Amino acid sequence: GLADETVRIISLDTSDCLSPLSTQALPARPESLCIVEMGQQDDSGASNSSMFLNIGLSIGVLLRTVMDSVTGELSDTRTRYLGTRAVKLFRIPMHGADAVLAISSRTWLSYFYQSRFHLSPLSYDTLEYAC
Repeated sequence: GLADETVRIISLDTSDCLSPLSTQALPARPESLCIVEMGQQDDSGASNSSMFLNIGLSIGVLLRTVMDSVTGELSDTRTRYLGTRAVKLFRIPMHGADAVLAISSRTWLSYFYQSRFHLSPLSYDTLEYAC
């Protein structure tokens, strides 16, 4: 995330290192970024998951964008207002899968359960940081 209110995905391929792959304009300055793979596994163990770029903004908004893990293309952005403070994001393990803890004036948990995404508020004292 950059101060010019954009997020840029760059290549780490050795033949094309640091070349830009995609850019997303944002409505405010990004405070925190978290890339996480979320989805489900079927009974045979095959994964049906996607890569998501979670963006916490300085105005208390969370953006969740689908990110293609090969091309870096960003699509299908979802927006949710979480609180009055800047959103800080932390990847955490939950029941053997990754989830995202989003901290603003309230704390929220973003996770995948029963083939659906959930964003649930936590009834907890205000947090500043998580690890």
